[in-house]
Amino acid sequence: MLPSFLSSEPFLLKRLKKGKTTTDFVTFPNGVFSGTIISSVVDDGSILRTGEWQLLLGTIALPGVFLGALLCDKLGRKRVMMIGFCGYLVFGLIIGCAYDRITKIVPLFVVFYGLMQSSGNFGPGNMLGLLSSESYATAVRGTCYGISAAVGKAGAAIGTQAFTPIQENLGKKWTFIVAAICGVVGVLVTWFFVPDISGEDLKFRDEKFRAYLVSQGWDGEMGEEDLKAVAADGAFASGMETEKVKS
Repeated sequence: MLPSFLSSEPFLLKRLKKGKTTTDFVTFPNGVFSGTIISSVVDDGSILRTGEWQLLLGTIALPGVFLGALLCDKLGRKRVMMIGFCGYLVFGLIIGCAYDRITKIVPLFVVFYGLMQSSGNFGPGNMLGLLSSESYATAVRGTCYGISAAVGKAGAAIGTQAFTPIQENLGKKWTFIVAAICGVVGVLVTWFFVPDISGEDLKFRDEKFRAYLVSQGWDGEMGEEDLKAVAADGAFASGMETEKVKS
């Protein structure tokens, strides 16, 4: 049960929690166990050789962060996140379905593995934090962001604990196939549950929250400086409209 001051946006909170859980379930174990995965396909499996391939893996994964940041305003947060989840699906299936053959060519394996991680950085890695900070009213943003992040980290813990049993009982290739399945789940969750708020003025989230508080009988003050007023008298909304006209 959400506290009363959070209950104006429970569905939005649940939507973002689902996205964070799905992302962290895949991202964290694949990052934590990347050394183990690579050492299992390298011939000698030495720390030096594994470290060199991990350096290449990280180098390939890094550009996704910058590319996602550049395109999030042009394509929209929702589209970028869906493209990132599609990367999990495509590269996860390629590696998983061709695991026995692709692991014989270590550079090719690392490149596809890096592209899968880069897709995660490009889409959900970038957008979930941004959406979590933009989707909530100022008064509850920190709390709701914290709740979303906490549920995401729970997904990361579950994914990390499930990684070894999946690998031991189903086979190494299934760690990537599961990542592809999570990619499908991520696309569906994003499409149906995550709102597209690209270009939306954050002030309107505050106004919606104010309207909810008033409808529930709250009669306190909100706003700062020239916008500060009793919420029920509508001065906050009027101030917003004034600011909108000025801009």
